[in-house]
Amino acid sequence: MGLKKMFSKSHKMEAIPIVDKAPEKYDTYEWTLSDEYAAIAAKVLHENESVRTQSLAQMREWIAKDPYIVSCRTDAAFLMRFLRVKKFNVPAACAQLTKYLVNRQLYPAWYTRLDVDDPLIVKLLLDGFFIPLPDRDSRGRQIVIYRFQNLDPAKYTSTDVFRLQELCFQTMFDDEESQICGYVCVFDYSGMTMQHVAMFSLVDFRNFCSLVRKSVPIRITSILVLNMPAFLHAFYEITMSILQQKLRERFQMFKNLEDFRKEVDIEMFPVEYGGKLKIKSIMQDFQRRMHAKREKILALDEMCIDIPKDMKGEWYQQDSNGNIEAGVIGSFRKLEVD
Repeated sequence: MGLKKMFSKSHKMEAIPIVDKAPEKYDTYEWTLSDEYAAIAAKVLHENESVRTQSLAQMREWIAKDPYIVSCRTDAAFLMRFLRVKKFNVPAACAQLTKYLVNRQLYPAWYTRLDVDDPLIVKLLLDGFFIPLPDRDSRGRQIVIYRFQNLDPAKYTSTDVFRLQELCFQTMFDDEESQICGYVCVFDYSGMTMQHVAMFSLVDFRNFCSLVRKSVPIRITSILVLNMPAFLHAFYEITMSILQQKLRERFQMFKNLEDFRKEVDIEMFPVEYGGKLKIKSIMQDFQRRMHAKREKILALDEMCIDIPKDMKGEWYQQDSNGNIEAGVIGSFRKLEVD
């Protein structure tokens, strides 16, 4: 079976959200993907059945004992997001989960009350600004397109954009194929104007990039930039200064559509790029997928973590690099000797 054919179908790991941080019984993880995915997971993430079992158990015990976490999902579908993105480094996965819970409460406008039935969300979704392609590429990756000419800056705000993105990714985050193989993000700046730039303040843009880098459980393996206008270079430089070196190296710039087509399997793309798919159909299909996960996504708002007013709780103490991992890993070491 060819890779493209194998990766064109998606197997979902559906589990009911569990917001009790210490339930009497945890759900049992069951591997449902093909041997090809198992081989990729083993090579890229150092994953196998023993590693999964031990890591899930350790992370669940850490959540149960953490004094600041009030409520949190502990189902395998949720925790595997963090374990896989950190290649089963459990302390690092716990640190990222902590940041994720904190940021959900620090930035509620971006993270909470995400409802696919929100009329504004529906309109922005169907406009085709954020386009998740239905098929995977030859490496099994999920491709998403940011198509700025489909974003009306007179109708929407940066908060609308951030909320739509979060809702769309929450719809996809439980996909084990994407957890293992990662994502390709295509930023198509064709038709972008200064009105689009004015939508995003430098502070919000920087904060959002920082949140993605530090707390969002997503493996971005490639970033393809198409037709970037000259006036956007300042934002580009800010992005490069925030991102880690390994992520900066995953950027590819394309000045025209012809060069871009040589890099991707263009048949997977909408007709606007030379493919066979219609954006309207893509978005309508994805809207139905979002509806199927509506209650699950809304239930994320039930998660809670206590944030000390002075932001100096043990888990939030910064190390010399300005990170909060030190406190989290210290707590995890305490857990190991209990």
